[in-house]
Amino acid sequence: MCENHNFTFDVDRAYEDQLTAVLQASPAHSITAPDAPQTFGVYALYWNGVPVYVGQARNLRNRLRDHLRKIQRRNGIDAEDVTCKYLTIERVWEVSRAEEVLINKFGPEWNGIPGFSVHTPGRGRPGMPNYINQWDQRFPLLD
Repeated sequence: MCENHNFTFDVDRAYEDQLTAVLQASPAHSITAPDAPQTFGVYALYWNGVPVYVGQARNLRNRLRDHLRKIQRRNGIDAEDVTCKYLTIERVWEVSRAEEVLINKFGPEWNGIPGFSVHTPGRGRPGMPNYINQWDQRFPLLD
């Protein structure tokens, strides 16, 4: 019997495709004025049109403002070149899943740079004696 007629619906792939399509179709906002709501969701930061960071937030507006403060007044990057796209997500449990899907889809460079995320846990936080994280090395503060 020929087995080339089987169909199995791939729920995970359908979710990834739909999530990615909706995010990509959403309008881009400058990181300097993201106009995001104060609710749960996921977001992507784009530097010169390339997705460089994906995150999740309990409060999108505040989280994007945190990132703006991290990007401002740096050598090698201008906040005017950074945009964001975001999606609100009604079910809180789904936020982490959406973030993971988008990180796997885009492979954003800044997700792998220690020091960019404002909420760096544990030892080696920015500001600790004799520690300069990779973010600060790559984009040092302007004098």
